[in-house]
Amino acid sequence: MKRLKDKNNEIKVVLARTDSKYLEDVRKLADANIKTLSFQPYSFFKKYARDPGILVATVGKKFCGYLIWSINSKKSHARVWQLCIAPEYRGNGIARALNSEMIDRTKDKVRSVYLECKANYGIDNMWRKLGYVPIHEKDAKTPGDVLKRWSIRYNSIPSIFDPDIFMKDYKTKSAIDAATLYQLNQERKIRQAESLSIDWIRYNLGVCVTDEIFNEIDKNYEGNDRQILRGIVGDNFANPECDLQNFNKTLKKLQEFLTISNLDLDDVCIRHIARCAATDIPYFITSQDKLISLQDEFYINFGVRLVSLQDMINLQEETTNQLNYQPYRLTNSSIKRGDLSSWDLNQLVTSGQKISSPQNKNNLLMELRSYVKNKDTFKSIVLSIDDLPSILVVYDLSKLDDKIIEIPIFRILKDVRISDTLANYIIHEILKETIDNNSDFLIVTDENLEKSEEKILRNQYFIKKNTFSQWIKCCRRGVFSSQNIIDFLSNFSKVEEYHEVSGMITSTLKSEDNLIDSIPTIDIERLLWPLKIENSTIDNFIVPIKPEAAKELFDDRLAQENLFGVNKSSLFFSLESVYYRTPYANGGLTRSPSRILWYVSQSKDGGYSNLSSIRACSQVDDVIVDEPEHLHKKFQHLGFYNLPQIKKCASPKGKVMAIKFSHTELFDTTVPLKLVKKYLNSKTPIQAPIKISNDKFIRLYRLGFQS
Repeated sequence: MKRLKDKNNEIKVVLARTDSKYLEDVRKLADANIKTLSFQPYSFFKKYARDPGILVATVGKKFCGYLIWSINSKKSHARVWQLCIAPEYRGNGIARALNSEMIDRTKDKVRSVYLECKANYGIDNMWRKLGYVPIHEKDAKTPGDVLKRWSIRYNSIPSIFDPDIFMKDYKTKSAIDAATLYQLNQERKIRQAESLSIDWIRYNLGVCVTDEIFNEIDKNYEGNDRQILRGIVGDNFANPECDLQNFNKTLKKLQEFLTISNLDLDDVCIRHIARCAATDIPYFITSQDKLISLQDEFYINFGVRLVSLQDMINLQEETTNQLNYQPYRLTNSSIKRGDLSSWDLNQLVTSGQKISSPQNKNNLLMELRSYVKNKDTFKSIVLSIDDLPSILVVYDLSKLDDKIIEIPIFRILKDVRISDTLANYIIHEILKETIDNNSDFLIVTDENLEKSEEKILRNQYFIKKNTFSQWIKCCRRGVFSSQNIIDFLSNFSKVEEYHEVSGMITSTLKSEDNLIDSIPTIDIERLLWPLKIENSTIDNFIVPIKPEAAKELFDDRLAQENLFGVNKSSLFFSLESVYYRTPYANGGLTRSPSRILWYVSQSKDGGYSNLSSIRACSQVDDVIVDEPEHLHKKFQHLGFYNLPQIKKCASPKGKVMAIKFSHTELFDTTVPLKLVKKYLNSKTPIQAPIKISNDKFIRLYRLGFQS
């Protein structure tokens, strides 16, 4: 161990990007400590060097350690992936210097930072000295080992989103080809890793295989390579059953599409994609650049996204839930909306995979018949895909006088790749109806919810009552001072589900220091959406957008005015979207969280009414400036933009700004430009984002809802 004695040996921490001379040092040190850090492909290091950059420590210009980290803006936490110090420099405070720099870079952006570390590594005391506390532990993938989760909270305000850090969905998400496995195995040999990180890609990326991988191995590999690959596949990966009839039908459509499109692909590649589409596997991991270059075509027409292993790693860490939430795929599905009266109830009860168990089947059938009979009180929605029921929701309007709407039945009947998207859409539609009815709460009382349904409710900010299987969401629209919100929640103390969380909200709102911090206040606005906090310090902006883009991203009223409607009508099933623009003249809109008012400008083509007005309000979840190609990979599932369209937004330096937003509300009444200028006390045209005060935001928002 080298002891640092003089000023010439001062510790310096720098941010290393992909072109840094230190990146190779990082890789070598990682390989030397692969037993404790676990094997990662080199693409892992390139990803975090690109964004947000790897923190590197030097002593006297000599590399001595690094820290890899990331930020999840939506959930407002940072994560430490790797912290490694060269053995000869350990014990000199270098880990503390790296960790302190990471904290300085994240403390104003997120509420906490966390990491995972095996208990048997014997470094618990180091994490404690750095300020971390153990908040959770579970069995590690290696039998007998325990994985601890350590956290530093930057403020004392608890977050309803913290439990989401620990939620993992190991549902199959992607299939992989043999070529990618072969390359990963070769990289393992070169780096002399003791074992391929099969567990990591299987569990974290949800990787499986299809039968076609055996054809690929047999066709393209010989001798020892063939034997090794067969062993890796056979011993480690699930192989979901593929219906032969569905596969042949999909393969025929795929071949016809390739012929019409004049595309020439290897038969094995074609069958790989067909098997993914026929087995409801949304992602196919491949190392073939030719396939990846056609990802838009296959994504739009067959619902299978072709990605590299690096792309899949990126997706796994996105701030959105995009691995399970794919609004874009709805374009090619035959989706119909009906109610219980249009279905044979016996068939409905028995057709779904998860609708009932034998012991409650008859009770459920009686309930459904009762709902149909009392149609004035109970409303129902049945979404079907290709004439097969997929989502069933029944909601009760009998408690409107108490300002409550209740959902006694919420079931995903058939678990297909777009089930989560459809379920999100339906719950959001009922939320909007609850708001329009001036009700304060929407309560789900279905006692037979499974994890998939619970995840949907959690994503829409429902709160679960611990003692009963009930979930509740506040639906009050309006702008209130913090004291008004406290009074409102106290008046609803009879709603027991909100008792604990209302205490948390009350303590937050009573603290002026917390109101200065936009992170806890935006959390409260998401929890109580669409309610707005009048005396918050959240940044507010007016953002101009063309009607052609607005109708595709959030404004279904504009879409209905257009002769051709929405180019990709499925986008109105989406709860999140992304808007691209030049990074120049951004008006200070450089980070989240913030609120935006959408100013829809005039159209050269005409055909729309009530333009040159503010038409909607959204919350900003993230603002990223990057190259078009990287943004397209990151967000293509959330918008109607293709890569050429994104490139048109680029600055002369080739950068584009992506604004990811959610919680959009269409105004009841559009606010025309003349009135906007009056409230802004400005004659300047709105051609770029404009930052406005909280007071002006509130005035314009109230005008939009005539309140």
